[in-house]
Order: sequence, then structure tokens, then C-alpha cells
Amino acid sequence: PSVWGFPIFGPIFCGGIAGCGGAFLPLNKGLDPIKSGMATPMVSALTGAAVYHIFLNTSLSEGVVDAQKKAHFCLAIYFTMAGLAKGLGYVDAA
Repeated sequence: PSVWGFPIFGPIFCGGIAGCGGAFLPLNKGLDPIKSGMATPMVSALTGAAVYHIFLNTSLSEGVVDAQKKAHFCLAIYFTMAGLAKGLGYVDAA
């Protein structure tokens, strides 16, 4: 049973896994790719999936005109800024 009225774990987990880029493949690697910390693409994928999913499925998006389009735009800006921050050396390239 869930406290939420909508699926919360699955969509966020799938969004996070999509951002890994196959870091855990082949599957015999186990959790070795995240032993020294999560890479920037993994963190940005998890946070992006969580924010997007929670925003659109809660009362946060009530009254927002074209909420899905605006969420897509904000997420695109976030991913662009995260990539630039990594590329310019503002965050560790784990």
C-alpha cells in the first residue's frame, strides 16, 4: 500500500536508471560504478525525474497553464546547466 494516490517509486527509478547510460552493464559489475559516488549524469537524471514526476502529479501543477510543456522546458534548462557546470569544471566529473 502507498501513502500517495499515484505511483511514486517506479517512474522516478526508471528515470534515474535511464540517466545511467549503461553504467551497470554488464550486470556482473554490481554496484561498483557508484562506490566512489554517483556520476553527474546519474544525479541529474534522478533529480530531474523526481522533480518532474512530483510536480506534475501533485497539487504543485494545479492552475499552471501548459504545466507539462513548462516542466519539459525547465527540465531541459536544468540538464543544459548541469552539463555546462560539469563541462566547465564547476562540479566534479565523478
